[in-house]
Amino acid sequence: MAQFHNRLETKAMETLMNTTETVVGELSEADCAARLAKLWNEADVHSFYPCDSSTVVAVLRDGGRYDVSTELLEAWARSKSVGTVAIRSGKFEWHPSTMLAAGALANASRLWLLDGIHFSKMTGCELADLQARAVGQSLFSDLDDVDIRSLIGVISNTAEREQRSALCCGLIAKLRKDGVIV
Repeated sequence: MAQFHNRLETKAMETLMNTTETVVGELSEADCAARLAKLWNEADVHSFYPCDSSTVVAVLRDGGRYDVSTELLEAWARSKSVGTVAIRSGKFEWHPSTMLAAGALANASRLWLLDGIHFSKMTGCELADLQARAVGQSLFSDLDDVDIRSLIGVISNTAEREQRSALCCGLIAKLRKDGVIV
């Protein structure tokens, strides 16, 4: 069982890394910076590199409208999910390639803020969940009664995309409520 878990974890990490590598790929730091220029402008922040995690949060939240936090970005940096983010004087130093990878990963992870820029990408369940959270409520009221393994089993056996999306939304809400994810 441990081997299966390790293979599954490895496959999940490979998929995660491919998500960011596909977007960033062979781009130079200058190309990555050029792709990020609009986000810096939208965030009304003067661009500079390397930048710290709080600056990346400001640019991705205000410029790209991604629902990211310093804690999340630094967890991605520690796990190398966004490439290698250097640490200097105890702080992460983000360069254009790692910042672009973080934006790509936020997009692939469907971490969008509730506003018009990402509406076309959201499922009905995601939209309803974001609206409920915006007013301090939960779309899923019985999360304590749900067993995560059972929920994962149901998700894996659900063929219909909209049902699977709703179940994934519930799983994410449970993991967030239980403090497993940010």
